[in-house]
Amino acid sequence: MKPALPRGDEEFFSDADDDTPAGDFVFKAGHNPKKTGSVTSKPSKELTTMDLLHNEMQNALFDKLVKEHGADFVGTENSTGASTSIDVVVQTAEYCYFYEIQTAVSVKACIRQALPQLLEYAYWGTKKDIADKLIVVGQKKITKQAQAYLEFLRDTFKLPLHYEDHSVRRKKAANKKR
Repeated sequence: MKPALPRGDEEFFSDADDDTPAGDFVFKAGHNPKKTGSVTSKPSKELTTMDLLHNEMQNALFDKLVKEHGADFVGTENSTGASTSIDVVVQTAEYCYFYEIQTAVSVKACIRQALPQLLEYAYWGTKKDIADKLIVVGQKKITKQAQAYLEFLRDTFKLPLHYEDHSVRRKKAANKKR
């Protein structure tokens, strides 16, 4: 019996085609802001409300990175050239960073979900080192265990893996208290 995957993940993992031709990654600056807030969904017999947290995080991260690097150097949903897209990319003449946003409730779960995606984006079908940093973006502050794990992967396998805390909800709550 096949284990059940979360909704949406089954399609993502089953649609991976080894024969998909890998093109080249081409950076494109810009962002099309996505809808945020909550939407009503009917996954079964009952209506439910879902937060569009990924979109909210992507919009806020894009704005933050534009302030740091400039609008010409930040893009969202950049195509990898292999039928996938990277949540956020920062590319300058000196460096290129890939960001993968995860909304899981723990840092470990965010890393677990983002790691295969980032590795595929950076290395599938290419012999080039196109990304200088692969960055997992989650809602929680990094733990000591997660930091040690990423340091181990960087030191042992020379993978440029990093984690950034980007909780838009916690920041909004802090701003309301002021």
